[in-house]
Amino acid sequence: MLRIEAKKIELISIYCDNQSIIKSVQNSICHATSKHVEI
Repeated sequence: MLRIEAKKIELISIYCDNQSIIKSVQNSICHATSKHVEI
């Protein structure tokens, strides 16, 4: 039997002054396709 454990992850704030990234996150279509990008 496989045991899976999960830890509680809290949200963090990311401060960024890159306007293209800010627009990308605000655009829900682009945001949905870029969720695989790790920061």
